[in-house]
Amino acid sequence: MNTCFGLRGNSSWSRCAVSLWKHKRSLIVVTLIGLLALIAAVYCFWLMTVPLSYDLVYFVVGGFIVSVGVFFVALISSVIIASRLRRSRRAPPGSGGLHGMACRKR
Repeated sequence: MNTCFGLRGNSSWSRCAVSLWKHKRSLIVVTLIGLLALIAAVYCFWLMTVPLSYDLVYFVVGGFIVSVGVFFVALISSVIIASRLRRSRRAPPGSGGLHGMACRKR
């Protein structure tokens, strides 16, 4: 017997599973973007400690600021997605919650 939040039937279960997988995939993508942004910020910070020509200083500082900004946006996005994913797993059947029509009883 396949159930998803107390629902029975393969159709409802598969729609709920697809919806959960979309949030997990989004969380993985946002985490990878945040990780790459953090690596870029560390690299730009290291470049600021090395003597550079005046032409590259603004590029490195700008890259550092953009990388840190992207990291914080990814961090906030991952917290939001993780909270929605956690809340959707604990949602009672028929509550509507995150999945809308996909997980409600018909």
